[in-house]
Amino acid sequence: MPESTPQLLRHHRPFMAFWLARVFTASGFQMLTVAIGWHLYQLTGNVLDLGLVGLVEFAPRVLFMLHTGHVADRYDRRKVAALCQTLQGLIALALALGSATDNVSRELIFALAFLLGAARSFEMPAGLGLLRSAPAVGALLMSLWLARFPVERKVGRTMFTAVGVFGVATIAFGLSTSFWFSLAVLVVLGAADMISMVIRGAFVQLETPDEMRGRVSAVNGLFIGASNQLGEFESGVTAHWFGTVPAVVLGGVGTLVVTGVWIKLFPSLARRDRLHSS
Repeated sequence: MPESTPQLLRHHRPFMAFWLARVFTASGFQMLTVAIGWHLYQLTGNVLDLGLVGLVEFAPRVLFMLHTGHVADRYDRRKVAALCQTLQGLIALALALGSATDNVSRELIFALAFLLGAARSFEMPAGLGLLRSAPAVGALLMSLWLARFPVERKVGRTMFTAVGVFGVATIAFGLSTSFWFSLAVLVVLGAADMISMVIRGAFVQLETPDEMRGRVSAVNGLFIGASNQLGEFESGVTAHWFGTVPAVVLGGVGTLVVTGVWIKLFPSLARRDRLHSS
Protein backbone atom coordinates (compact mmCIF):
# COMPACT_ATOMS: atom_id res chain seq x y z
CA MET A 1 0.00 0.00 0.00
CA PRO A 2 1.57 3.35 -1.00
CA GLU A 3 2.47 5.82 1.71
CA SER A 4 0.24 8.84 2.24
CA THR A 5 1.49 12.34 1.48
CA PRO A 6 2.22 13.21 5.16
CA GLN A 7 4.24 9.99 5.55
CA LEU A 8 6.22 10.74 2.40
CA LEU A 9 6.92 14.27 3.58
CA ARG A 10 8.44 12.99 6.81
CA HIS A 11 11.06 11.16 4.72
CA HIS A 12 11.77 14.25 2.61
CA ARG A 13 14.79 15.82 4.30
CA PRO A 14 14.55 19.31 2.75
CA PHE A 15 10.89 19.54 3.78
CA MET A 16 11.64 18.39 7.32
CA ALA A 17 14.49 20.89 7.58
CA PHE A 18 12.15 23.62 6.36
CA TRP A 19 9.38 22.55 8.77
CA LEU A 20 11.72 22.48 11.77
CA ALA A 21 13.13 25.87 10.78
CA ARG A 22 9.60 27.28 10.64
CA VAL A 23 8.81 25.88 14.10
CA PHE A 24 11.92 27.41 15.66
CA THR A 25 11.68 30.75 13.86
CA ALA A 26 7.98 31.11 14.64
CA SER A 27 8.64 30.26 18.29
CA GLY A 28 11.47 32.79 18.37
CA PHE A 29 9.23 35.45 16.84
CA GLN A 30 6.56 34.80 19.48
CA MET A 31 9.13 35.14 22.27
CA LEU A 32 10.54 38.33 20.74
CA THR A 33 7.05 39.83 20.40
CA VAL A 34 6.25 39.05 24.04
CA ALA A 35 9.61 40.46 25.16
CA ILE A 36 9.05 43.72 23.27
CA GLY A 37 5.57 44.18 24.72
CA TRP A 38 6.61 43.25 28.25
CA HIS A 39 9.65 45.53 28.23
CA LEU A 40 7.64 48.44 26.86
CA TYR A 41 4.95 48.01 29.52
CA GLN A 42 7.63 47.84 32.20
CA LEU A 43 8.99 51.18 30.95
CA THR A 44 5.74 53.11 30.52
CA GLY A 45 2.96 51.17 32.28
CA ASN A 46 0.61 52.35 29.52
CA VAL A 47 -1.56 49.80 27.67
CA LEU A 48 -1.97 52.29 24.83
CA ASP A 49 1.75 51.92 24.10
CA LEU A 50 1.18 48.19 23.59
CA GLY A 51 -1.31 49.10 20.88
CA LEU A 52 1.04 51.64 19.35
CA VAL A 53 3.88 49.14 19.08
CA GLY A 54 1.58 46.90 17.05
CA LEU A 55 0.73 49.83 14.79
CA VAL A 56 4.42 50.64 14.34
CA GLU A 57 5.14 47.02 13.43
CA PHE A 58 2.25 47.01 10.95
CA ALA A 59 3.32 50.22 9.17
CA PRO A 60 6.11 48.60 7.06
CA ARG A 61 3.60 46.12 5.62
CA VAL A 62 1.71 49.02 4.06
CA LEU A 63 4.78 51.04 3.10
CA PHE A 64 6.61 48.14 1.43
CA MET A 65 3.65 46.05 0.19
CA LEU A 66 4.34 46.62 -3.52
CA HIS A 67 8.08 46.07 -3.10
CA THR A 68 7.86 42.86 -1.04
CA GLY A 69 5.94 40.92 -3.67
CA HIS A 70 8.23 42.17 -6.45
CA VAL A 71 11.34 41.13 -4.50
CA ALA A 72 9.92 37.66 -3.79
CA ASP A 73 9.04 37.10 -7.46
CA ARG A 74 12.32 38.43 -8.86
CA TYR A 75 15.04 37.26 -6.45
CA ASP A 76 15.99 33.97 -4.80
CA ARG A 77 13.38 33.54 -2.07
CA ARG A 78 15.73 31.46 0.06
CA LYS A 79 18.23 34.31 0.21
CA VAL A 80 15.48 36.85 0.93
CA ALA A 81 14.13 34.72 3.78
CA ALA A 82 17.63 34.13 5.18
CA LEU A 83 18.39 37.86 5.12
CA CYS A 84 15.12 38.64 6.89
CA GLN A 85 15.81 35.99 9.54
CA THR A 86 19.28 37.44 10.09
CA LEU A 87 17.80 40.90 10.61
CA GLN A 88 15.30 39.53 13.13
CA GLY A 89 18.13 37.84 14.99
CA LEU A 90 20.04 41.12 15.15
CA ILE A 91 16.92 42.85 16.49
CA ALA A 92 16.63 40.24 19.24
CA LEU A 93 20.34 40.66 20.02
CA ALA A 94 19.97 44.46 20.22
CA LEU A 95 17.06 44.11 22.64
CA ALA A 96 18.99 41.59 24.74
CA LEU A 97 22.08 43.81 24.94
CA GLY A 98 19.96 46.82 25.79
CA SER A 99 18.21 44.90 28.54
CA ALA A 100 21.49 43.57 29.95
CA THR A 101 22.98 47.06 30.12
CA ASP A 102 19.72 48.70 31.25
CA ASN A 103 19.86 50.94 28.20
CA VAL A 104 16.45 50.48 26.57
CA SER A 105 14.17 53.41 25.85
CA ARG A 106 10.62 53.67 24.56
CA GLU A 107 11.93 55.15 21.31
CA LEU A 108 14.41 52.27 20.83
CA ILE A 109 11.66 49.70 21.28
CA PHE A 110 9.48 51.43 18.69
CA ALA A 111 12.45 51.55 16.28
CA LEU A 112 13.13 47.83 16.77
CA ALA A 113 9.43 47.08 16.27
CA PHE A 114 9.48 48.97 12.96
CA LEU A 115 12.55 47.04 11.77
CA LEU A 116 10.94 43.78 12.88
CA GLY A 117 7.82 44.61 10.89
CA ALA A 118 9.94 45.44 7.85
CA ALA A 119 11.79 42.12 8.06
CA ARG A 120 8.55 40.19 8.46
CA SER A 121 6.90 42.03 5.56
CA PHE A 122 9.69 40.91 3.18
CA GLU A 123 9.91 37.41 4.63
CA MET A 124 6.24 36.45 4.35
CA PRO A 125 5.95 36.60 0.53
CA ALA A 126 9.21 34.62 0.30
CA GLY A 127 7.81 31.75 2.38
CA LEU A 128 4.73 29.57 2.40
CA GLY A 129 3.08 30.91 5.52
CA LEU A 130 3.60 31.62 9.17
CA LEU A 131 2.22 30.87 12.56
CA ARG A 132 0.21 33.86 13.57
CA SER A 133 0.43 35.38 17.00
CA ALA A 134 -1.35 32.59 18.82
CA PRO A 135 -0.33 30.45 21.78
CA ALA A 136 2.51 28.31 20.48
CA VAL A 137 1.68 25.09 22.33
CA GLY A 138 -1.77 24.60 20.79
CA ALA A 139 -0.54 25.70 17.38
CA LEU A 140 2.43 23.32 17.46
CA LEU A 141 0.36 20.35 18.66
CA MET A 142 -2.28 20.98 16.02
CA SER A 143 0.37 21.32 13.30
CA LEU A 144 1.68 17.87 14.26
CA TRP A 145 -1.86 16.49 14.19
CA LEU A 146 -2.61 18.01 10.78
CA ALA A 147 0.65 16.62 9.42
CA ARG A 148 -0.61 13.14 10.33
CA PHE A 149 -4.32 13.66 9.66
CA PRO A 150 -4.74 16.44 7.07
CA VAL A 151 -8.13 18.03 6.45
CA GLU A 152 -9.37 16.54 3.19
CA ARG A 153 -13.16 17.01 3.17
CA LYS A 154 -15.55 19.81 4.15
CA VAL A 155 -12.66 22.24 4.33
CA GLY A 156 -14.88 25.33 4.14
CA ARG A 157 -17.05 24.31 7.07
CA THR A 158 -13.97 23.26 9.03
CA MET A 159 -12.28 26.61 8.44
CA PHE A 160 -15.27 28.67 9.60
CA THR A 161 -15.83 26.37 12.58
CA ALA A 162 -12.21 26.83 13.63
CA VAL A 163 -12.55 30.62 13.43
CA GLY A 164 -15.72 30.39 15.53
CA VAL A 165 -13.92 28.29 18.14
CA PHE A 166 -11.17 30.92 18.17
CA GLY A 167 -13.78 33.57 18.98
CA VAL A 168 -15.41 31.51 21.74
CA ALA A 169 -12.01 30.72 23.27
CA THR A 170 -11.14 34.42 23.22
CA ILE A 171 -14.33 35.27 25.12
CA ALA A 172 -13.68 32.47 27.62
CA PHE A 173 -10.15 33.73 28.18
CA GLY A 174 -11.39 37.27 28.73
CA LEU A 175 -13.92 36.17 31.35
CA SER A 176 -11.68 33.62 33.07
CA THR A 177 -10.43 34.19 36.61
CA SER A 178 -8.48 30.91 36.77
CA PHE A 179 -4.89 30.70 35.55
CA TRP A 180 -5.15 27.04 34.53
CA PHE A 181 -8.46 27.51 32.74
CA SER A 182 -6.99 30.50 30.92
CA LEU A 183 -3.99 28.40 29.92
CA ALA A 184 -6.27 25.64 28.61
CA VAL A 185 -8.44 27.95 26.51
CA LEU A 186 -5.34 29.58 25.05
CA VAL A 187 -4.13 26.16 23.91
CA VAL A 188 -7.55 25.59 22.30
CA LEU A 189 -7.35 29.07 20.76
CA GLY A 190 -3.93 28.32 19.27
CA ALA A 191 -5.09 24.96 17.90
CA ALA A 192 -8.18 26.50 16.27
CA ASP A 193 -6.08 29.28 14.80
CA MET A 194 -3.68 26.74 13.31
CA ILE A 195 -6.53 24.85 11.59
CA SER A 196 -7.95 27.96 9.94
CA MET A 197 -4.47 29.23 9.06
CA VAL A 198 -3.50 25.97 7.33
CA ILE A 199 -6.69 25.91 5.26
CA ARG A 200 -6.48 29.60 4.34
CA GLY A 201 -2.80 29.30 3.49
CA ALA A 202 -3.48 26.27 1.31
CA PHE A 203 -6.23 28.13 -0.56
CA VAL A 204 -3.86 31.00 -1.33
CA GLN A 205 -1.10 28.69 -2.56
CA LEU A 206 -3.31 26.37 -4.61
CA GLU A 207 -5.39 29.07 -6.29
CA THR A 208 -2.47 31.38 -7.18
CA PRO A 209 -0.40 31.01 -10.39
CA ASP A 210 3.29 30.54 -9.57
CA GLU A 211 4.35 33.67 -11.46
CA MET A 212 2.09 35.78 -9.21
CA ARG A 213 2.71 33.95 -5.94
CA GLY A 214 5.01 36.57 -4.42
CA ARG A 215 2.69 39.49 -5.13
CA VAL A 216 -0.42 37.66 -3.96
CA SER A 217 1.43 36.56 -0.82
CA ALA A 218 2.40 40.18 -0.20
CA VAL A 219 -1.25 41.24 -0.26
CA ASN A 220 -2.16 38.24 1.89
CA GLY A 221 0.60 39.23 4.31
CA LEU A 222 -0.85 42.75 4.51
CA PHE A 223 -4.20 41.37 5.64
CA ILE A 224 -2.52 39.01 8.11
CA GLY A 225 -0.61 41.97 9.47
CA ALA A 226 -3.86 43.91 9.72
CA SER A 227 -5.32 41.16 11.88
CA ASN A 228 -2.19 40.89 14.03
CA GLN A 229 -0.26 44.14 14.42
CA LEU A 230 -3.16 46.45 13.56
CA GLY A 231 -5.29 44.29 15.86
CA GLU A 232 -2.76 44.92 18.62
CA PHE A 233 -3.28 48.64 18.11
CA GLU A 234 -7.06 48.21 18.29
CA SER A 235 -6.73 46.08 21.42
CA GLY A 236 -4.48 48.63 23.08
CA VAL A 237 -6.91 51.45 22.32
CA THR A 238 -10.00 49.55 23.50
CA ALA A 239 -8.18 48.38 26.64
CA HIS A 240 -7.21 51.99 27.32
CA TRP A 241 -10.80 53.17 26.85
CA PHE A 242 -12.89 50.33 28.32
CA GLY A 243 -10.49 48.13 30.29
CA THR A 244 -8.62 44.91 29.53
CA VAL A 245 -11.43 42.38 30.05
CA PRO A 246 -14.02 44.21 27.90
CA ALA A 247 -11.40 44.62 25.15
CA VAL A 248 -10.71 40.87 25.06
CA VAL A 249 -14.40 39.94 25.15
CA LEU A 250 -15.24 42.45 22.41
CA GLY A 251 -12.52 40.90 20.27
CA GLY A 252 -14.07 37.45 20.65
CA VAL A 253 -17.57 38.73 19.94
CA GLY A 254 -16.29 40.57 16.87
CA THR A 255 -14.72 37.34 15.60
CA LEU A 256 -18.04 35.51 15.88
CA VAL A 257 -19.91 38.34 14.15
CA VAL A 258 -17.44 38.46 11.25
CA THR A 259 -17.59 34.66 10.91
CA GLY A 260 -21.38 34.74 10.59
CA VAL A 261 -21.31 37.63 8.11
CA TRP A 262 -18.67 35.94 5.95
CA ILE A 263 -20.68 32.70 5.81
CA LYS A 264 -23.63 34.74 4.53
CA LEU A 265 -21.55 36.72 2.04
CA PHE A 266 -19.52 33.76 0.73
CA PRO A 267 -21.75 30.66 0.97
CA SER A 268 -19.76 28.82 -1.71
CA LEU A 269 -16.63 29.12 0.43
CA ALA A 270 -18.48 27.72 3.43
CA ARG A 271 -19.69 24.80 1.29
CA ARG A 272 -16.24 24.13 -0.21
CA ASP A 273 -15.54 20.41 0.14
CA ARG A 274 -11.89 20.06 -0.90
CA LEU A 275 -8.84 22.30 -1.05
CA HIS A 276 -8.46 21.75 -4.78
CA SER A 277 -11.23 23.36 -6.82
CA SER A 278 -13.00 20.94 -9.09
